[in-house]
Amino acid sequence: MSKDTAIKEGEMSSARGLRPTSRSTELDGDLVARVAGRLRKSGYPALRRVSCESHEGVLVLRGHVRSYYLKQVAQELVRGVEGAELILNKVEVCARQASS
Repeated sequence: MSKDTAIKEGEMSSARGLRPTSRSTELDGDLVARVAGRLRKSGYPALRRVSCESHEGVLVLRGHVRSYYLKQVAQELVRGVEGAELILNKVEVCARQASS
């Protein structure tokens, strides 16, 4: 995956309407598990609350963090994970995180 694979929020429409096959669903589940593991092991507690979903290699990160730095860290942690063709970073930066 190249450095240009992360795409902007406004380009998400190209990732909509994908119909998963049983093979792609299995691959997406494996990708989500690997990405979640990276976020959990990051050393940043806030990134443990970032969720991810995948549809045919399009990885979507969602959640809330307190800084743009943490939003970027989340994206960089998952860049290069095999199977992630595109990364949509939908993580929102909020001054105060919602309690879980």
